Amino acid sequence: MFPKPPSDHRVAGQPLPVRLGILILLAVYPTIGWADSCDRITVLERFATTGAEPNGSTCATYAGLNGTKGVSCYWAFPFRSHEAAAFSNDVWTEVKRCRVGHASPDTNPVNHPDSYDVRALNANQGIYRVTTKDKNQRQRTFVFLSVEQKG
Repeated sequence: MFPKPPSDHRVAGQPLPVRLGILILLAVYPTIGWADSCDRITVLERFATTGAEPNGSTCATYAGLNGTKGVSCYWAFPFRSHEAAAFSNDVWTEVKRCRVGHASPDTNPVNHPDSYDVRALNANQGIYRVTTKDKNQRQRTFVFLSVEQKG
């Protein structure tokens, strides 16, 4: 006749706090272990057909030089933050681990940010770039991950 106390509520046979804990774990699980997977790269490569973006990024397709096509995603950080530098290094590590190729200099022109650092990997699937751009006027540092298909 009386409702059970809140600590004894059950959902599908499990106490409510256990169910909530499982739901929270499922919500954050996609961000756990990024450094050990190729998820960002796989999602980037499929963006043109799926529209799905790597977690926390904004992506767009682009037309490259010499008729090539590509996809570029970016993440925004506080201006010249340690987090931006660490994230850029993590993404570059993922590119080198997940795609076979050789690092090469990038000779594409830039749009004059306050500072610009680019690392490129020439692989069979395309040219992967991890770029860090500081934009003083916007007080943001942007980390880009892009892939340009070979023409």
